[in-house]
Amino acid sequence: MTDPTTNDVLPEHWKPLLLPSRERPGTPLPATVTSLVGRERELREVTALLDRPSVRLVTLTGPGGVGKTRLSLEIAKEVSARFTDAVAFVDMTPVTTPELVAPTIAHALGMRESGDRPIEYRLVDAMRDRHLLLLIDNFEQVMAAAPLVSHLLARCPLIRVLTTSREALRLSGEWVIAVAPLALPSPDRLPDLPLESEAVRLFVERAQAVRADFALTAANAACVIEIVRRVDGLPLAIELAAARLAHLPPATLLQRLDHRLPLLTGGARDLPERQRTLRGAIAWSYDLLPPEEQYVFRRLAVFTGGCTLEAAEAVAAPDDNPDVDPLNILASLVSRSLVRQEEDVNGGPRFTMLETVREYGWEQLAATGEEQSSHDRHAAYFVDLVERADPAIWGGPDHAFWLDRLEAELANLRMALTWLEESGDSEAFLLLAGSLGGLWHYRSHRIEGRAWLTRALASTADVNSRERAMAYIKLGMLERVMGGPRAVEFARQGVIIRRRMGGKHGIGRSLMNLGNALRDRMDYAEAVSVLEEAATLLDLVGDISGLANAHMYRGMVALDQGDPLRAHTLLTKALGLYRQDGFAFGVASALLALGQVEADGGNLAGAAGRYAESLRLWIDVKNGEGLVDAVRATATMAVTCHLPEPAARLFGAASAMGDALGYVPPPAARERLDVAGSAARAALGQPAYA
Repeated sequence: MTDPTTNDVLPEHWKPLLLPSRERPGTPLPATVTSLVGRERELREVTALLDRPSVRLVTLTGPGGVGKTRLSLEIAKEVSARFTDAVAFVDMTPVTTPELVAPTIAHALGMRESGDRPIEYRLVDAMRDRHLLLLIDNFEQVMAAAPLVSHLLARCPLIRVLTTSREALRLSGEWVIAVAPLALPSPDRLPDLPLESEAVRLFVERAQAVRADFALTAANAACVIEIVRRVDGLPLAIELAAARLAHLPPATLLQRLDHRLPLLTGGARDLPERQRTLRGAIAWSYDLLPPEEQYVFRRLAVFTGGCTLEAAEAVAAPDDNPDVDPLNILASLVSRSLVRQEEDVNGGPRFTMLETVREYGWEQLAATGEEQSSHDRHAAYFVDLVERADPAIWGGPDHAFWLDRLEAELANLRMALTWLEESGDSEAFLLLAGSLGGLWHYRSHRIEGRAWLTRALASTADVNSRERAMAYIKLGMLERVMGGPRAVEFARQGVIIRRRMGGKHGIGRSLMNLGNALRDRMDYAEAVSVLEEAATLLDLVGDISGLANAHMYRGMVALDQGDPLRAHTLLTKALGLYRQDGFAFGVASALLALGQVEADGGNLAGAAGRYAESLRLWIDVKNGEGLVDAVRATATMAVTCHLPEPAARLFGAASAMGDALGYVPPPAARERLDVAGSAARAALGQPAYA
């Protein structure tokens, strides 16, 4: 910081350099012409920090348009009286090189002209004994000058520095406060009390500035809430959107927000260019990135709902530069407030973009001709991920882990499916749709899954392959649980293709699913034959969970046919295998069926224990249909125990959950439920039961 050659790079109008003078005032704070909406927590936090003697440097970070400058001015106004020499405001917006930072600070301090010593020395002389707050705005474009701030803090013990920047200065002693978008309304309270939301309050206030008669009403509240959500709660975006109400009603504005960036323009003429449009605010940050970071930023825009580190490395890393570490680039993009880092469902890092920022990334992808290659890599990654997940979902201890991981990627998976379908890659489309059968089935996305599988099968009508067999099998499962008429047809088609291809494991698994579909149709003779063949094949290949499934389905056939002893034997065998394999879903299923055997035999205490453990497991594995079955089984037992009121409440809850999931119990189960429900209704009377 003592390099005497600094003078050599200064433009002529900065020479001669400046000397300190306490008589001349520094640059005053810019007057604010609009109110600050929200930010009470940040104001309290930063003003409290600046009161602490040990805190000398505070940096407000956040994406462009989040309101860092406006917040910093409010903080400075709040604390200015606490500083003997008040506040000096230093705007770095017009500064393009680090060498001009020191002269800009000097100018803001009102220092007189002189040219006999390096400017860094004169700044120290000017501030060594001054008790002031130095507010430096928009530091991100002159990061190379960050050591100057450290130099001044070390030699001027009475000053404090408050900076705004899209990334931290990374100096010792720096306190970084991330400025987030404004709080959005809670989705579960829409449209109740929307003005509790900072984002909605800002929109309404700025809308009234251009349309004095605008008011938040029951008729427009939902539109306003959705508008502020669409723009991510970014204050700049909210203000630009609200300004459009001068010419557009809220409903029309909302319709046009599918493409945000072209619409969110027209900021006040007295603002810097980067604050007049949302695109300008984001472009300001993008243009400061080195080329390799721009490349990764663009590629990250292909993800919907964010991505894991593994996904980013597979999709966004440069092909032609193996020396580039994607993690380092992601860390840099996070530090520059262009990407946010969160924790994913399994505890790892997840990287997301505000949708407004992501839209800008899409524009850059299109401008560089990288859209197709980005889509291709995105789809290839998710096909590979789902192929890895599929075997673990159908058995073993990692069932819930993989389902959680896939459900977290549901938006990305939908995008990959759409791309593969539209680009004509029918084989990969079929593979992905079929491999997602576990997610469709276990996490109750059955209507959607059935639609994807139906279209994928139609796109490959002339193909007989493992993928086609798998798709038919998964479609049959969905059809069965939804009570559709074609479950056996689809499952049988999967068996036919598997038999043509050979392979004990594939044939065994397909037979297992066909047997279960036949059981639901109450075709017990064929179901037993098919399930016995499945059990033999799955035992030969050592598929523990598959064998357990075959035993359990055979046990349920026995239960339906009134053979509780055989049912108990087979279900107990299935339960032991499920526990051995660590397959919690299977354990819950077997416990539920065994509870029914116990209840039918009069062992209500034993049944209650089975049902309670089953309920806990259904909650753990997040399976709605299993939970519905367990609640219905408990309701049926309540009827047996002559407790019609609890039974009615449980039946009502189960019915509501089942309707929401589109879940239809198999015929044999429906018969039992009808009998139990009729008994509860008779005991309570129809009005009370309803």
